[in-house]
Amino acid sequence: MECVILDALESLGYKGPLLDEDALNKATECGLASQDFCELCVWLSSRIQPLCNLEESISSTAGGEDVESLQLEMSGFLKELACPYSTLVSGEIKDRLKKKEDCVKVL
Repeated sequence: MECVILDALESLGYKGPLLDEDALNKATECGLASQDFCELCVWLSSRIQPLCNLEESISSTAGGEDVESLQLEMSGFLKELACPYSTLVSGEIKDRLKKKEDCVKVL
């Protein structure tokens, strides 16, 4: 799955540090504690928001500092996108994105 994500990021014009497979794996393992993962989520949302005419966005890049704000923004953004993964949009908000699989799903 990571190879598909890397190809998509490259196609979208992403130039950040997570174009390296090892860096992407480490960032998805760390989830919201990874500044690079948070910045990638912000970058992706900034590309999606105008295309889909969304109200919600992700602007916090907590990287472990203000995780709650970032979790709330991501939850709102994913809900507005009609995210099909219930583990990402329902349940206890602080428990979301704790697993690598969920971080990969977000991307």
